[in-house]
Amino acid sequence: FVSTSRDASRLVYFALPPQGPPIFRLHDATKLETQSLGAAGSASSMVCISPNGDWVAYTSGSPGDLRKIPVSGGTSLTLVRDSATAAWAQWATDGWIYFTLISGALARVPENGGDIEILARPDTASGVRQIIIPDILPGSRAAIVTLFQPAKGGSEIAALEFSSGKIH
Repeated sequence: FVSTSRDASRLVYFALPPQGPPIFRLHDATKLETQSLGAAGSASSMVCISPNGDWVAYTSGSPGDLRKIPVSGGTSLTLVRDSATAAWAQWATDGWIYFTLISGALARVPENGGDIEILARPDTASGVRQIIIPDILPGSRAAIVTLFQPAKGGSEIAALEFSSGKIH
């Protein structure tokens, strides 16, 4: 996966070098060479970059931790322990990181850590296993999401209202 900053000046991606552990790479538009953000260890290939371009969020392990690391280098911080999937995440301009829980529910956590807020749970009776790939709409009151439905042979795109949890 690849993630770009809002102004497209930074691009972060998960790289699998021919030898050694997986690493995160950062491409800064003002520099010729990419730089390593360090070994990704047990990180998944999911990455998302903060709106200001200074942080990268990713999942690690299974069940997964949602973590963040500064692009300037340093130690990663755990935001959510043992409950995030590697499906997708979005770091929105409202100060929240939106992601999918192991249960398949769509949730969010403040960008500096704190309590998880569940926004919607999958309707397993209708075959929806996970609510994934959130795209937060302007105003942060709703998102376009993907409803993963393996028994139906695919997925559907839907709109999710945060205040009611209703999926359309």
